[in-house]
Parts: sequence; structure tokens; C-alpha cells
Amino acid sequence: MINGLIESTKQVSLLDPFLLDEFFMDEFHHCNRLCHVKGIIRKGNGLELAGVQLQHISQVTAQAMTRDLGFLASSLVRHGASLNEVSGLEPFLMNISKISQEIPRDNLYSYTVRNPTGKRRRSFTGLDEELLFIELLTISIEEILKLLCLLPGREMFDPESQECAEALHSCAGRLEVLTPSIVTVKRKISPEVFSYKLRPYFEPLQVGGRSWVGQSAAQMPLLLIDWAVWGADCSDTDYRSYFEHNIEYSPAIIRDYQRQQGLTESYISLTEKALKGMSPYRAEAVATALLEILTVLAKFRYPHIKVAEENFSVRVRNTQGSGGYDMEILNLLAEYTQHNRARIKTALRNSCRQLINH
Repeated sequence: MINGLIESTKQVSLLDPFLLDEFFMDEFHHCNRLCHVKGIIRKGNGLELAGVQLQHISQVTAQAMTRDLGFLASSLVRHGASLNEVSGLEPFLMNISKISQEIPRDNLYSYTVRNPTGKRRRSFTGLDEELLFIELLTISIEEILKLLCLLPGREMFDPESQECAEALHSCAGRLEVLTPSIVTVKRKISPEVFSYKLRPYFEPLQVGGRSWVGQSAAQMPLLLIDWAVWGADCSDTDYRSYFEHNIEYSPAIIRDYQRQQGLTESYISLTEKALKGMSPYRAEAVATALLEILTVLAKFRYPHIKVAEENFSVRVRNTQGSGGYDMEILNLLAEYTQHNRARIKTALRNSCRQLINH
């Protein structure tokens, strides 16, 4: 299933459904730099969206269309214009969302893994910092998608299985990409550049009577790692609201994958039970692999919080991130990561005592 998503993202990145490659290479950046919104409106109206026949459009073509129209729409909003300035844009986004099976605007996947590479790369500004930002996000998402291919579902997860332990250990290895990526963001993309040059393009779009938030790191498939490891049975309403909101912004394959995983208990809970059972030593390999995953995530989350704090510090007070969140959600995720890390460490320690006592 996830392999299908990996392949489809490559297909989308190759497509130029509106023949906008040359426009995105140069003129688009010029329009945004000079706030020349009329140039963007003119290009959008030149697409004559009302006349586009949708009946033979494939899902990947619809996703490429959404990507490119998303760049135009976000630029309009950034410069104070309405989507209505481009004739047929809003109804077109709504109609192709039925084909793409996704929200009626672009998402993080549009901005990253579905984005063409090289000279064809779409960006709002053309700045080196934005191109680096896109590249780092793309690399991280690609690694996490590969990781999801290894993640066991409810029927496959066995806390006493060496095979599960090896799969989870491999997952921890792939997650290692996150920390150097966020450290690179901290070193090479200043809070001022991100907050004033890039962030204004990630505003919500009003489509179909609803506000749809902009591209956000909260939409990364890392969402599913937290869910499987500790979140499936987490009762915190803030966390569950966060998860449900961002899974809605994910590709259809990600949403289907999460449903088919069928997890009602998290890996941590299932492993904790096994460590308290009659043969706790059998679950130690899986427990150790889960501890490794949580340790890697903790190493990523604290630099991520620091970057976010620095970005918020240069903005107007009480502003939110592009996903509609403030610092509280990042702190919450870090707290649950550390809580479950401590939880599995305690369970491992108690299982060792149990063995000694026997």
C-alpha cells in the first residue's frame, strides 16, 4: 500500500498538467517578490479552468493540478487577493478533490515529495533557504514512508516476536534522518527568513465554505509512528484532535493505511503487558527497539521545539503555526514521547527484577 504512495508521488512530480514549468521557474518568483498579484491572476485566468474537462483526469493528474493551483492560490492570499480573482478556481479545486480523494487544496505532500526536482522545482520565493527547506522535508518524508512499509499492523504485531523487534529497530534507524534535518534548518534558515519570507505563503485557504490550513510539518507521516507506538490508546483530547485533524490532510493511502492497521492498543501498551506476563524475557527485544524509537524521536523533538520557539519569538504575539497550532502541541508531543520512553524503561527494569526473583 505505502509502496503505491511512494510510486505515485514520483509520478505526480513528473507531471506539468497546466504547462506552467517555465512560469514557475522565473516569472512566478518575480511576481511574488514584487507583490505583482496581477501577474498571478492573469496566469490563473489564462488556464480557463471552467472549460477543463474532468471526466478523463486521473488521480495523479488531479494531485499535480492541485499542487500547481495551490501555489497560485496561496500566493494570491499572501498578497491580499481572493481566490475569486481567478475565474473558476474555487469550484475547480472542489471538483478535482473528488478525483484526488484529498482535501480541496494543496498539502505538505504537494510542497515536497510531489514537487518536481531540479529546475522544475516549485517554490514561492526561489530563495536558497526555501529550496533547502523543501529538500529537507522531502528527504524526511521519503524515509518515513519507507519506514511505514516495515511497521506491523494489529494482527502482525507480536511483542514476543524477534521479527517485530528487527522491524522496529530498522524503523528507528530510518527515523535518524529527522534530527540532522531540523538541526540544518536551525543553522541555515533564520527565524526572520522563515517567518517573514516563507511563512506568509502557508496561510489557510477558504474553499467550499471551509477554512483549510496551509502546509504544515504536522501533516508528515510521522503522525502514524506516534499513533502506532503510543497514540492509539492515548485518551488525551488535544492529542486525538491533533491526530484526526492532520490525518484528514493526508493522502488517501495514508488514511486507508491507518484504518487497516486496526490498532486499538499501542505498541507500548501491548509490550508492557507482555513484560508483565509469564515470560517477560521474550518481549525484551521488542521493548528495547521501542525504546530506541522513542529515544530518536526525543532527540528530534527538542531541537524542533527550539526552532519553533525562535520562529515565534520574532512574530506578533499569539500567532499560530501554519497548521493552526501554537507551541503547546509540540510540547505535548515531546511530553508524551518522554512519558512513554520512561514507561517502557520502567517495564523493562521491572521485568529484569522479575527474572532475578525467579
